[in-house]
Amino acid sequence: MPEPLFISKGRPGLVIRVRPGARRTAVVGIKDGKLVIDVAAQPEKGKANKELVRFLAKRLGLRKNQVVIVSGETAREKRIVFEDVDRGVLITTFGLADE
Repeated sequence: MPEPLFISKGRPGLVIRVRPGARRTAVVGIKDGKLVIDVAAQPEKGKANKELVRFLAKRLGLRKNQVVIVSGETAREKRIVFEDVDRGVLITTFGLADE
């Protein structure tokens, strides 16, 4: 099964499946090679994306501008890269198996 972790231009990233409109923002788990995250915001006017970036930045101890959505801005499946983060931190923080 593919893992949600990838490397893009030397930066680690995650493939994330967003489920907007949840009661609270939280990591649900891994399904079909994607990290599934419930987001406590509606998918309108970028609210869900902003909440997702805020959540990921806080969870990783980053500034919001260090969390970049590189694809899937308007889709539920997103590819997100992180500036100044080691891939090991992503593996540990989100409970990913190392390849």
